[in-house]
Amino acid sequence: MGVIRGCLLLMSIMALVLPEARSKLNGLRLELAHVDSNANFSKLELLQRAALRSNHRMARLTAAASGNKVQAPVHAGSGEFLMDLAIGTPGLAFSAIIDTGSDLIWTQCKPCVECFSQPTPVFDPSSSSTFTKLPCSSNLCQALPTFRCGASGCEYLYSYGDSSSTQGVLAGETFTFGTANPTAVSNIAFGCGDTNQGSGFSQASGLVGLGRGPLSLISQLGLGKFSYCLTSLDESKKSPLLFGSLADLSAPTVQSTPLRKNPTQPSFYYVSLEGITVGGTRLQIPSSTFALQDDGAGGLIIDSGTSITYLELAGYRQLKKAFLSEMHLPVADGSETGLDLCFSLPSGSSTVEVPKLTFHFDGADLDLPAENFMIMDSTTGLLCLTIMASSGLSILGNFQQQNIQILYDLKKEALSFRELIEMESKKGKLTRTQSSLLRSPIARSSIHSIFTVTEANDDEEKPQRPRRRRNRHRHHLLLLLPLLVFLLFFYLRQDSPVFANLLLFATFISLASLAARRSGVFVTRRASSVDWFIGDDDGRGRHRSEKKENSNGRTVREGVEVYSNGDSYEGEFHLARCSGSGVYRFFAPKGRYEGDWVDGKYDGHGIETWARGSRYRGQYRHGLRHGFGVYRFYSGDSYAGEWAGGQSHGVGVQTCSDGSRYAGEFKAGVKHGLGCYHFRNGDQYSGEYFGDKIHGFGVYRFANGHCYEGSWHEGKKQGFGLYTFRSGETRSGDWDCGVLDNSLLPSDPAVQGAVRAARKAAEKAVLIPQVGDQVNRAVTAANRAATAARVAAIKAVQNQMHGKLCDTDV
Repeated sequence: MGVIRGCLLLMSIMALVLPEARSKLNGLRLELAHVDSNANFSKLELLQRAALRSNHRMARLTAAASGNKVQAPVHAGSGEFLMDLAIGTPGLAFSAIIDTGSDLIWTQCKPCVECFSQPTPVFDPSSSSTFTKLPCSSNLCQALPTFRCGASGCEYLYSYGDSSSTQGVLAGETFTFGTANPTAVSNIAFGCGDTNQGSGFSQASGLVGLGRGPLSLISQLGLGKFSYCLTSLDESKKSPLLFGSLADLSAPTVQSTPLRKNPTQPSFYYVSLEGITVGGTRLQIPSSTFALQDDGAGGLIIDSGTSITYLELAGYRQLKKAFLSEMHLPVADGSETGLDLCFSLPSGSSTVEVPKLTFHFDGADLDLPAENFMIMDSTTGLLCLTIMASSGLSILGNFQQQNIQILYDLKKEALSFRELIEMESKKGKLTRTQSSLLRSPIARSSIHSIFTVTEANDDEEKPQRPRRRRNRHRHHLLLLLPLLVFLLFFYLRQDSPVFANLLLFATFISLASLAARRSGVFVTRRASSVDWFIGDDDGRGRHRSEKKENSNGRTVREGVEVYSNGDSYEGEFHLARCSGSGVYRFFAPKGRYEGDWVDGKYDGHGIETWARGSRYRGQYRHGLRHGFGVYRFYSGDSYAGEWAGGQSHGVGVQTCSDGSRYAGEFKAGVKHGLGCYHFRNGDQYSGEYFGDKIHGFGVYRFANGHCYEGSWHEGKKQGFGLYTFRSGETRSGDWDCGVLDNSLLPSDPAVQGAVRAARKAAEKAVLIPQVGDQVNRAVTAANRAATAARVAAIKAVQNQMHGKLCDTDV
């Protein structure tokens, strides 16, 4: 009875230290950090990333709103801002993307079948005392768009418009929000995903949906409203996100407009845009241009994950025409920025006047500050409009929302806002400063074009940071076992006839355990965490199979490490860290790495292979593919060329399983610069790319003998160009979204200039120096490094079998 009472007392003490879930919550304050806030990008690069990512995001949302699936490679990126939170008991901290365009809250969970790499450890449900699986009969399970009843309960599949997805078990868990004043909320339903496809979450470990559906965070908290004020990226501070009672807007300047619902996409926040005023003149745009149609098409949504605003093409044309009339500056080529309408900045002027811009919503007028719709880049001398054309869905992006307090009220079905920056009557002013880019939050990408093959490592998982186990005193604890047994039986019954036998048996177990430890049968050493790091600084890598010496002249030997997450390493060590040559095997099995290591990290040359058949051979630096190498996807696609920061970057050749092929320049994982694309149907394009799309000048030769030479915009003929039929007949002039809008003679100077620029770009694309020899040398070096790693692994196993120490460095 005494033992039982002691156990009950211990359980009571443990219950007191467990975090208490808050059953009633009135308000909540969080802070949002931009996904690029800590990145070392130049101002122009930030602007380019905004244009690129917003284009991808717009395509994803448009596809979702139209109900069509985009046949594109997987590329995640469903948001722009990150919130800090923790999941489970004890809490595991991680950053999650917030997304007003979706509902489900989810994170990756062990054991992963397919997981992308994330900056924090993957959540392990077995380590949390508050994790529960939800049954299929639960209302939240029934609210999922796709689910099934399996052995694990409610099994879900949640897909996004760009074909990225998460799949796993719907579960309940305690979430802790915030870091300064953490607030714990129990029984939050979330997706515990063990099969997740997408490569865009490099700075996040999951997603928090803030949409209008029952699965979203705002719906589950039951607070009914939330608000945010998105600060500019160059202000170096976080944006507040407020829930419940803290989200009230109390000011005489607050305006409200009704939130509209789209039955086909109930998660999106639609508002009614009825008109636009530029420079004091209301544009002649029919109100039906931005209206939400009965079939779910059209409309305008306000989105947290898009930087640039997109307007239906007919409305955008009117807006562009008005700015061309109001701006007394020469029009400039803005293709470098990724924006459509740019002007040349005047020299010697410190301020630039721009026309006032007002969006007229149902019952509210939003006067936008100049910084919200014009971007000034002093490095290129450009002033660009951050509004572009769209086909179908219109989106109010972050540039137009920044420094405006916005309130989403789900109970009143209203969107309220309060302007924090006053405007002049008809003109706004931009001040030309050394900061180069004024007030420019950057958007997050969400989809690749249908012509690309991404390097989405959907079957690879970076080894997380295994916990270092403290085993050095385990044998001392075992030696205490006889004493504990002696005290227990002495207390219960000193004259027990079995006392001597039990004491003898316990002593035998302790001595046997100590002997096993000394022989290395049961216990292996635990080293610090292993990360993926790629390439030597000099790009040559290191191929070491022989014994090495450290700075003290002591020999470094081969050894074996087994990590707490089931991974293992066999190879060479230096100062208790993986260094030299070695083989790292993932648990369950998920693949392996064979090659060079420096100070516990991938570094040099090596080979990565994954369970589904993907393989990379080449150079590494600091945990990422860097240098030259070849990645062959299990699907049959491949990329051979230059790498930087884990992405295709530089010159390379991308070959698809359908027979298409691209040879040219890449940037941050997408086609960008000059290149030649051979389509599977026989068409060929040579010229400029921007953000994975044909953009700029180039020549497109069709398989049927037709040819277009001229200007392009996001994959469509746009601007001046010449179309030549197989018969020799021509069509030339000013093109708009692939259609000849204004016919001109081929001899027209504008047409001739565009044709010359297209042919020049095509010639440059064909003459780009290829890097096949460098790739072949890197592959050869990777093969040698893998061979050396296997030899070191064999020696490490032999050392373990003979009871040798893994490393002589102490």
